[in-house]
Amino acid sequence: MKESIVRLATLKLKNIKNVKNGRIVMPNALHKQLTDKNAEVLGIYGQNGSGKTAVADTFYYLRKIMTGGNLDEECAEYIDAGSEQAEIEAEFIIYSGEIIYEACYRIILHKAGRGVEILQESLSFAKHFNGNRSNKAVIMDYQRVQESTVFTPKKRFYEAVGGDKERKMDLMAARKIAEKSKCSYIFGENSREIFCLKYENNFKDCSEIIRALYRFADNELIVIRSIHSGVIWADMLLPVPFQMEGNGAGQKESFFVSDERAGYHTCGAEVFIG
Repeated sequence: MKESIVRLATLKLKNIKNVKNGRIVMPNALHKQLTDKNAEVLGIYGQNGSGKTAVADTFYYLRKIMTGGNLDEECAEYIDAGSEQAEIEAEFIIYSGEIIYEACYRIILHKAGRGVEILQESLSFAKHFNGNRSNKAVIMDYQRVQESTVFTPKKRFYEAVGGDKERKMDLMAARKIAEKSKCSYIFGENSREIFCLKYENNFKDCSEIIRALYRFADNELIVIRSIHSGVIWADMLLPVPFQMEGNGAGQKESFFVSDERAGYHTCGAEVFIG
């Protein structure tokens, strides 16, 4: 089966560093074009403190969340100093054969002690098929404060369970693990293994979307952060990220390529494991 193609459409930020409310729109989304046949390049420019770095750092943490990574204490520094919560909303277009999905992933981060916790995350979608577009529907809505409910809508939960009592217990346990580990419930390893099973009921679309977004974040979403800016501006080294082929473990490497004109002939390596 051919793998889905995922394109970012929009990214919204709220209370991320110095960005109270911000939104970027990719060219295809701006022109309302549903196509994967052209390349897209979006440049962001502005004065110091205008939020450029906040966008790059948001992509870094978005990738970490969508690959099931734990949120470290450093993440709390990216929430606006005068706010207790921050919000990230990313819209994606997923091209899966004859089907096109418009998927929206929204997450609310909350300061908790010295770190952060995921207070809420939701995933919704609309489906294009045979020239028709469905209404946008919620796949799942996880809210940390709703301790008695694993996620809503309940019908989606029972579709995911599929009448399997053991699977139901596993999904309940996965929620507890995600909360303790401070990682995503939707994309956390324990729940993701269940969500990405082969379904033949109405959860099939949900499973395909979660699988496609995880694969995109793990294999294709590569971020060069501002922590590399020193060596870049000094014209000493240039970090070049790439994806390792092989066992599908999601291994990424970012080699710091030297500039031979400056007399550098060796380079270090920084490895990220997805």
